[in-house]
Amino acid sequence: MAAPDLTLQKPLILIQQSGSVLGITMLSTPLIFGTVMLIYGTCDMWAVGDSVLFDPTKGSTLRYDNTDYYLVDELYIYSKEGIPL
Repeated sequence: MAAPDLTLQKPLILIQQSGSVLGITMLSTPLIFGTVMLIYGTCDMWAVGDSVLFDPTKGSTLRYDNTDYYLVDELYIYSKEGIPL
């Protein structure tokens, strides 16, 4: 499913919820795994396709073409999966 065609302002990142690529299950925390779908133009920390751990309660949820996405400030993305920041 293609992500919406948006121009994001710094520091916003668009993420689609996904499972952990390493099979990790988060317990007793609001943090979830997702795949980065869009980044702002000068972002050098994240790339489209990165699997990340983020806090969805710190962002906004939007639905496009029957798919839910999270618009999250990059401050609330805590790690690329398998690579602590």
